[in-house]
Formats: sequence, C-alpha cells, structure tokens
Amino acid sequence: MKPTLGKKPNQIILHAGTNDIGKLSPCEIADNIVNIAREIESSTDAQVIISELVTRWDLSASGDVDAVNKRPRKFCNQRQWNFIRHDDIHPTDLSRGGLRLGETGIAKMYNTFANKLV
Repeated sequence: MKPTLGKKPNQIILHAGTNDIGKLSPCEIADNIVNIAREIESSTDAQVIISELVTRWDLSASGDVDAVNKRPRKFCNQRQWNFIRHDDIHPTDLSRGGLRLGETGIAKMYNTFANKLV
C-alpha cells in the first residue's frame, strides 16, 4: 500500500478480504478492511472507495461474503465514502475452479471500477 500512497493518487479503491475467508471470521475480515481504509484515510488526501467482496463457488451458500460486506458498507455510509457493489457479478462470471473471477467477471469489475473513478 505504501508505494501506491507515495504516488499521491486522488482516489484509492480498496478491494481486499476474499482470500481471508475460511482463515478468519467474517467480523475479523470486515474489521481488517475497515482498519486498512482508516490507515489510507490518515495517510493521504485520496478519496477512499471500498469495493465489496464478490461471490465464490465455495462460499455461495455460507453467507460469509454477505456477512463481511455489511460492516464496510455501513462504515462507508457513516463516513460518506463510496462503496462499490458488484451486483452484476454472478457465479457464472467465475473461473473454472470458482474461486477467482473469470474473463467476464474481470471485465465487469474493471468497468465498475472505471465508472467509479473520476
């Protein structure tokens, strides 16, 4: 993160946490995301934008992704920060293994990010 902050960007999209599911609780993951956002806010004048976690095949029924996304979304509402939702990314947009975004998912996420940046 520090090399990016050193370039003094105007906006930063924080997309983190998916790989922690299964290792940490949804609450711990959400707290980590919020703490990183706070660190960015205190280290730069950049606008902080938090990107929600996207679905994975192995997590679609667990509710963990939704549980993680609630706290950062609430935090963004309280701080009047932008929160990026990925409602258009579905399990069919994942790669064969279902853990990562496939080509269509990457394209959708890219377009969502590009539309949020000034």
